[in-house]
Amino acid sequence: QQIQDVYYYRWQTYREHLVYTGAQYGYMPSEFLHPVGYGAPYGGVVGSAGHQINEGRWLRDLRYGQNAVNYWFAGPGLLSKPATEELNKDTHDWAHEYSIWAASSVWRQYLVTGDRNFVLSQLDNLVKQYRGWDNHFNSSLGLYWQYPVWDATEFTPASYESSDPYHGGVGFRPTINAYQYGDAIAISAIASLKGDTELAAEYKKRAQALQDAVQNHLWDDERKFFMHRARDNNTSGALLTTREIMGYVPWMFNMPKVDSDMVAFEQLLDPQGFSATYGPTTAERRSKWFMYEAESCCHWDGPSWPFATSQTLTAVENVLND
Repeated sequence: QQIQDVYYYRWQTYREHLVYTGAQYGYMPSEFLHPVGYGAPYGGVVGSAGHQINEGRWLRDLRYGQNAVNYWFAGPGLLSKPATEELNKDTHDWAHEYSIWAASSVWRQYLVTGDRNFVLSQLDNLVKQYRGWDNHFNSSLGLYWQYPVWDATEFTPASYESSDPYHGGVGFRPTINAYQYGDAIAISAIASLKGDTELAAEYKKRAQALQDAVQNHLWDDERKFFMHRARDNNTSGALLTTREIMGYVPWMFNMPKVDSDMVAFEQLLDPQGFSATYGPTTAERRSKWFMYEAESCCHWDGPSWPFATSQTLTAVENVLND
């Protein structure tokens, strides 16, 4: 009964968030019931789009899930946005305001719907979305960087280590690098489906390079976890000393290639790690930043978030199944 209650609650919530944008782009799942000032046209927020596309693939009526894809990668998501501190000063369209796992969600949609023509029609759009992060790429490390807030995770331990706990803490993070890895794998698969062997090989190579770089630069051998590495004023390449729940994101895409890395999942059951009655927490309890100033809104330094819990459960699912 509890599972049924959750099931129907989730679909009721999804339906309530469907916004009709017009005949050209159809329906768009919004993040908030009322549009927010930092949203794209019609109230879209790309940070949640990976979740929404993955969820919408189970609907028998394909238009809702496919409309969401078209909205972000062929429609209003491509419109220019102001490059300001409040809207991400380093990106210029709404589909890059926040980090997102784009191609991987579209590929997983195809695996459920079987709509070959639709997924092939998105290939060029997904390559463009992928390359839109080129200005966040550090070629010497082979890693992408991001601000925690534009990972949709503000007030994190990483940002509290900076001078600006909301907009600060830029670094090389397991999140965006795992998203790009998953997207490279997906683009390679879609290109193979199309018969474009050259593009498939290029993105398979990109994925492998990211896999190596994340393992080499973001895995902490002492803490046995994937960690945040500050981009600025960090000549030694030191990693953050606090484990954050986003360290499980690489397993969302089966990215870690060292079986021993799975020791990281012990932290989910550790009372000084992420364990909680209604959890997991977003930062480990043993951290000095755990629940720091968390009486105010939107903290990712301890409070549980369904966004992160969903990612972590997907990671656990992949480990148990694969």
